[in-house]
Amino acid sequence: MAVRTKGSLCRFAVRDEATYGTFSSTNISRYAGTLTGLDTTADLTREDDPGECTYVRAGSCITGGAYGYKASFRHPAGAGWTKWLEMAVGSLTGIGTVRDITPFTTRIRAAADEVLAWCGCKVDTLEIASSAPGSLLAFSATVKAQYLCAPSASNSFVAADGTAFAMEPIDRPAGAAITDGSLLYYSTDGGTTWTSCDAKTWTLTVSRSLESDPAVIGGHSLDAGLGLIPQTCDLSLAFTQLSRSPTWDTLKLAGTEDLQFKKVVDGYTVLLTGCTLDAGDLPSRTQSTYDETVNVTASDITVTAV
Repeated sequence: MAVRTKGSLCRFAVRDEATYGTFSSTNISRYAGTLTGLDTTADLTREDDPGECTYVRAGSCITGGAYGYKASFRHPAGAGWTKWLEMAVGSLTGIGTVRDITPFTTRIRAAADEVLAWCGCKVDTLEIASSAPGSLLAFSATVKAQYLCAPSASNSFVAADGTAFAMEPIDRPAGAAITDGSLLYYSTDGGTTWTSCDAKTWTLTVSRSLESDPAVIGGHSLDAGLGLIPQTCDLSLAFTQLSRSPTWDTLKLAGTEDLQFKKVVDGYTVLLTGCTLDAGDLPSRTQSTYDETVNVTASDITVTAV
């Protein structure tokens, strides 16, 4: 048995599936990020068969299983971090008419003798955040899955339908992690004029509210046996700044609409359009300096190379 120590959690890789829940032998695996934390979901629904004339149960059976994980990670610069936004939104050119997102298989090494693989994965929530200007960007993905394969000591796994597959590890690309190296800007005139938000911290969130479609696959009762269907595509941005003017109070109380926000991340411009502000989050004020938080709801997002 290998002791779980620093560095055991690694080799985070994903591969697009052509068919939901089925490992693709033709698609190419991608390095997904340098893990800082992993929470694994394996919720099995068990129902008891009551005994006859006794308190002792006659037996029990599993009638459902919900699988997934929440991964916290950094991402090397220039190594395709935009794929996470594409996996969450469905496209980098706006929400448009996209109704679904591509399923994928995930591979993570939890320890030297334990490798995990999930089939039929989809991003439920994606967060990209900065704790300060110049800081390393923190990524967090909450992923739902059809099935969590039995742990492997190597790279061999068995999917829910009994199909065996091998998913090799991917080396971490060279280069440092992405840092927060640009200003956050906003526009009230459709993108003609841009003004700095003076953001100290910020968090971009994409939420899909995935709904599970249950089925029995290969003898396994799976909550998401047939699919995971996106119900929404909610886009939000929250940032803090040192309060220095009535700008945000004025915009919030006026019910300003059609704001735009943009941020350059690792050579790509992330543009949020059709934005509104939460008028209910006016700051708590003190007799000294204080920060205020601005919560933004966006209608659409595009990501383009600078």
